[in-house]
Order: sequence, then structure tokens, then C-alpha cells
Amino acid sequence: MSEAIANPLALIAELTHRCPLHCVYCSNPLELQARSLELSTEDWSRVFREAAALGVLQTDFTGGEPLTRPDIVDLIRAARTAGLYVNLITSGLPLDEKKSPARKLMPKNSVSSNGSNITASPLL
Repeated sequence: MSEAIANPLALIAELTHRCPLHCVYCSNPLELQARSLELSTEDWSRVFREAAALGVLQTDFTGGEPLTRPDIVDLIRAARTAGLYVNLITSGLPLDEKKSPARKLMPKNSVSSNGSNITASPLL
């Protein structure tokens, strides 16, 4: 006999549709929403707190490319402060010195590579 789970365990947070790659398998449109229509840092922080209050244990940051968000470090910090385990699903291409604190906030690092003909987009 299996027991029903009373609450969702994970939150998939699609932070942006922006992405520097043109992966053939991606279902993400080039720009479904304008950057100005993305949720703000404050709105995402509220979502993380509400999700944690509902019993969510982890959040998966995805997109597009979540590292294109200038506030990615703040978003990771907000999710961790809410008590959520954070998975950052990224190509790693936009990771620079400004965003390197994101690595320190993550409890674990995992890298995978998909495809051999990856090309960067000038949209960023």
C-alpha cells in the first residue's frame, strides 16, 4: 500500500527564456517573454518562501539559461534562506567573476555536456 504525498516536493523555477545556445532538442522559444516581464527578485523570493511553507524541499533553477539573470546570486541566496535545496541547471557559459559567488552558495556541483556542436547566441 503506497501513501499519498501531501505536498509537492520540488519547484521548477523557469527564471528566464534567454539563452546563449541553440540546442536542437530545446523546446524553449527564442524569447517567449521580454526580460522586463520576468518575475523580479522580490517576487521570486516570495515564491520560494511560499513554496517552503507548503513543504517543498528543493527548487530547480532552469530557463533558458538561469545565469543570464543579473540577480542569480540573490535568487540562489533567497531560495537557500527559505530552506530550499537549489539545483542550478545551466550550460555554465555565462559564469563569470561577477556570478562566481553562485558556486559558493551551491552545496554540490554537477556538470554534464550535451551535444558537440554548441554555438553561442549574440542575444545576450
